[in-house]
Amino acid sequence: MDFSLSDGPQTLVESARQDLDGGRINTATCSIGSAQKTLKEAATYFIERKLSGLAIAGFLHTQFALVYMLTALPADDRRRVRGI
Repeated sequence: MDFSLSDGPQTLVESARQDLDGGRINTATCSIGSAQKTLKEAATYFIERKLSGLAIAGFLHTQFALVYMLTALPADDRRRVRGI
């Protein structure tokens, strides 16, 4: 978008604000996508990794950690959408 000095500072500020908002949305989207991928990899690791012959996914602490991550990610998603 081309601007001239006659457009006034308000138009320039509004354009800059829109550019920043677009960048923030893009950054948030990429971050959430990366977190989702990492969470899937962690869940796979929990199932495949063995400790004393048992999958670590069978241990209660590991289950709580995975459930916490599973519930925290959608909550972060909703906060970003609402702009909190």
